[in-house]
Amino acid sequence: MRLAALSNHEIIVPSSDDILAFLEECRQTWLDARSAENDEQLRLARRLIEDLITGKILLYQQGERKQGHGWLQGRVMANIVSVLVKRLTGISLEAGETDQIEVVIDYQKSKLIDEQSETAKRLWDEGLLGVQIAKQMGCIPPYVTKLLQHWFDKRGIPRPNIKSRRIQLENKQTKLPFYKQIANDVHELMGKGHSNLEIARQLKTNDCNVSKAITWWH
Repeated sequence: MRLAALSNHEIIVPSSDDILAFLEECRQTWLDARSAENDEQLRLARRLIEDLITGKILLYQQGERKQGHGWLQGRVMANIVSVLVKRLTGISLEAGETDQIEVVIDYQKSKLIDEQSETAKRLWDEGLLGVQIAKQMGCIPPYVTKLLQHWFDKRGIPRPNIKSRRIQLENKQTKLPFYKQIANDVHELMGKGHSNLEIARQLKTNDCNVSKAITWWH
């Protein structure tokens, strides 16, 4: 009966733009969940994760079996192909072994410098100069250099030439877009429970800039 039903089902072949749009929608759903202001955003992210995961999350001991020296590592299989096909065509597929990928999660408390280096590298990838990154992170430019070096050293990747990169950058302007300039203030006011409209009023801007600032901060 299922084969008969499928034979009568109109097959829609998604374009590459449809696939990229779906992947971007998934990414945005998870980003929104990080700063969710309501349960609906969390439910959407949780439902997407549940659809992607196949099987159970297996936990493994890592590092030394001493207090404060080891950590747990979770491994789970995920199948993006089946979810993508179902969402874009309406057809449910059996998850094949070749379509699955293993997702590994280390349940490990990161050090402050690790977290800061991730932020510095993200801003670096966005094309910001060291002085811009320092202003955004509230530190001095030499510390930004230290953070970037830490990021590359930790992964065993050769450090880039920061001076030559600065020369190659087309945009050497040090003025950040307004929504990036207010990002820290927006995050602080949001933490105090203010709505987007109230934050916009206090910072003399509009709620669109506030939303962009929140997304960019996270």
